[in-house]
Amino acid sequence: MPVSISLLIVSGYVRYITPNDWIIAVDTIYPRLSIIFSLAFIATAMKSVNDILWLSVLDTYIQKTFPRTELGKMLGLSGVLVMKFLAFGPLLAGIIYTNWQGLPLLAITLIFNIVILVILGTKSLEPRVSVDELETEGSL
Repeated sequence: MPVSISLLIVSGYVRYITPNDWIIAVDTIYPRLSIIFSLAFIATAMKSVNDILWLSVLDTYIQKTFPRTELGKMLGLSGVLVMKFLAFGPLLAGIIYTNWQGLPLLAITLIFNIVILVILGTKSLEPRVSVDELETEGSL
């Protein structure tokens, strides 16, 4: 995420990453297709991929650490929290980006991602339930 926010900040100064000839050629094939060469588009695409990767790490962590009886509750709770962050995160990021030109947003996301990695790194991903219990659960 810090890389995508850095690209978003730079996109205010450098609009496209390709020569103008490429942009014109792509626009003649399909109007406004040149957007795929803009730094803002690349930053947004990278952020989307980053969000999907974080969600898969979070879901894997939940599935590996919680017992099967509590798994549905925790996946539901994490889904609700993720949806709340997806709903309100862009609003807060937009306010920060508009008022302070993006650099505090970069620092906040960098610190936030490092904190998440430290928390996940200190936790064990070993299942808290026994393998025998999981095997008997599957055969019922």
